[in-house]
Amino acid sequence: MKNKRVIIFLAALIFMVAGILVLSKDLISPYVHFTDQKLKAGNYVQIIGKLDKAKPEQPKTGYSFILTNDDGDTLTVNKNAAKPVNFEHAEKVVVLGRYNSQTAVFEAGEVLTKCPSKYEKKLKEQ
Repeated sequence: MKNKRVIIFLAALIFMVAGILVLSKDLISPYVHFTDQKLKAGNYVQIIGKLDKAKPEQPKTGYSFILTNDDGDTLTVNKNAAKPVNFEHAEKVVVLGRYNSQTAVFEAGEVLTKCPSKYEKKLKEQ
């Protein structure tokens, strides 16, 4: 009787873990390259790049910017929200969202800035 309960508990646990993994596929999103097929397929992904100083056409709501990767590829990104305070000072930007193949624009759900460290200036002065 006790072994039967353990087996039922383990089976329920396995189904629960499998369900969480299936339902949370959008939560687990590794960095992808600008030309990756996951990006083109409209999957929810993370992309990291340098902020390009060129200013694309701005949308009616939110803001738009261009990311450049290490290979020199560019990607236009739209975010339908207010720009982060430290956005202009960011060295690198991480965007999470989906690529819209009809407009050829990455629609960001989140924009994370990676700013230069305040300690880098102190190290250069030494």
